[in-house]
Amino acid sequence: MKKKNLMKRVLATSLALSMCIAPTITKASVEKVERISGRNRIETSVNISKNSFESSDSVVIANGFDFPDALSSGQLAAALNAPLLLSSPDNLDTETKSEIERLNPKNVYIVGGDQALNKERIEPEIKSITKNVKIERLAGRDRYDTSVKVMEKTKEFVNPENLLIVSGNNFPDALAAAGYMVNHKSVMVLSDGVSYPKSGLNEIAVGGKNLLPLNGFTGERISGKDRYETALEIAKKSFASNDTAILSNANVFADSLSAVSLNKKYNAQIILTSNKNLNKSSKDYL
Repeated sequence: MKKKNLMKRVLATSLALSMCIAPTITKASVEKVERISGRNRIETSVNISKNSFESSDSVVIANGFDFPDALSSGQLAAALNAPLLLSSPDNLDTETKSEIERLNPKNVYIVGGDQALNKERIEPEIKSITKNVKIERLAGRDRYDTSVKVMEKTKEFVNPENLLIVSGNNFPDALAAAGYMVNHKSVMVLSDGVSYPKSGLNEIAVGGKNLLPLNGFTGERISGKDRYETALEIAKKSFASNDTAILSNANVFADSLSAVSLNKKYNAQIILTSNKNLNKSSKDYL
């Protein structure tokens, strides 16, 4: 008797993922492969929002061209069940403006300081779209301080049990960690690899010791031999089985980051792969 394949749908969320991946997945007996993409990372984030939300009371905005603050923002979007929209640093892109107008939010959270997202230009643009909107900016003196501020804001909307500690020097492990936050009461902070803010929560390090040694750390660690297998280990801990998986490019942060909205909608894990071919560990998992 053939083993029943539980995977019914794979959502591919990246313009950069080559079309040759779809036939590879189909051969693994997945019933449906759906691609969500755009002409660029900004439009992809908008199209993911359109796929997930008819409207939203809240929107989270992050710089789509620099990963640290954007990585921190995913947890807030997940906690609010809100879209994460990406923006250029100096002004809101036309696609982002149109999506904010369509969603008509009451609250907009901007993650990052003035250099990441220009206050004098972007905030007036938001107010011109939705006049009664409340704008709150979450920014610290550096990427690590910003991540703490986003974590503290996220705790207002969830009662967390876990603190996920991820590297602030690279992005793949933090992207994959978003899946864990969907099914577990968790918040996340960026670490320089040596230290992290103490929280009193159950502490889980995501990533190997080479990138995230965390001197003296004795808590749980989720990691694999590379970024692909770390994402799979997170998926295994997050979901016993599932009908849907989210497949994204492991080498570009923007599309995977936007996919946090899909995590929530489909209760599904993010699986990372290379852009040209489905890597073996991800293929075996599917």
